[in-house]
Amino acid sequence: MAIIFLILAILGILGAIAIEVFIVANYYYTMNLNLVLTLDLLRNPSIPHHFAMYYLYTSLMSMMSDLSYVNMLHVGTIAILASSVLYIAAGFGLLYMKKWGYYLALIIGILNIVGGVLSLLSLVGIINLVFGIIIVVYLLGDVKYEFE
Repeated sequence: MAIIFLILAILGILGAIAIEVFIVANYYYTMNLNLVLTLDLLRNPSIPHHFAMYYLYTSLMSMMSDLSYVNMLHVGTIAILASSVLYIAAGFGLLYMKKWGYYLALIIGILNIVGGVLSLLSLVGIINLVFGIIIVVYLLGDVKYEFE
């Protein structure tokens, strides 16, 4: 169980890095390119002014929408990193057979069950639910007497 927790923590950290590097950076690049092209369009004297202003307005509205999505991605990344820290702590606690590691893993299992029940409509919710049940059943078995 401890090794699984540590592997999940590493995968979570790698996933958070991938979100920031590939998805968020791409949104920032696209927004910058769109702004540069829009400002270049405004400087072009052959383009009617009302068309350029309309394009600037739609471009800015699109950027505002993208920024709110990027902010949600940042919050998701922080949540993934926070859960990865908890998984690392629980993994090492279980590895060294510490009582606090047992309780932390039990809390993580219960949170996985709650999260799985709340998101049962997706495949990820089912996986969290099953994984949480496995954690809680395993830790509430005879293994609980092995922890200091």
